[in-house]
Amino acid sequence: MKKYKITQDRNKCLGCGRCTMVCPENWEIDEKDFLAKPKKDIIDETELNCNKIAEEECPSKCINITQINT
Repeated sequence: MKKYKITQDRNKCLGCGRCTMVCPENWEIDEKDFLAKPKKDIIDETELNCNKIAEEECPSKCINITQINT
């Protein structure tokens, strides 16, 4: 099964919560700085769809998902 790495530039994050709306399974708002963060940064194919939607929907484009070799 393919694996993917989520990277996020939190300096660009607006804290809008759009990623948490489209992919609550893996995205949450940090209560300390009120910015979004992934619950885990390595995902598999079964988790890819909503995370890709989060990447596409992010207004600041701070989320990047890439396939990794395992």
